[in-house]
Amino acid sequence: MYEESSKLQIDYPVISQIMEVGEGPVSVSVEERKALSQYLSLKMDMEHIERKQIYFRDHTDNFHYLKKIGAI
Repeated sequence: MYEESSKLQIDYPVISQIMEVGEGPVSVSVEERKALSQYLSLKMDMEHIERKQIYFRDHTDNFHYLKKIGAI
């Protein structure tokens, strides 16, 4: 996903222009808009995976802590 999103940024420089704070208007073509949509979808998917990993890591840490203090 990371490679695909990076490739989209390279292939469509307008994505970086939109994602970074800048001045002035930015216009996009239909093709660029589709690429931006795909890019944002990939970024959301990557964030979801990361959040899920953190969530399950927290459960693992909590289990080991509860076991260490004798709660389970």
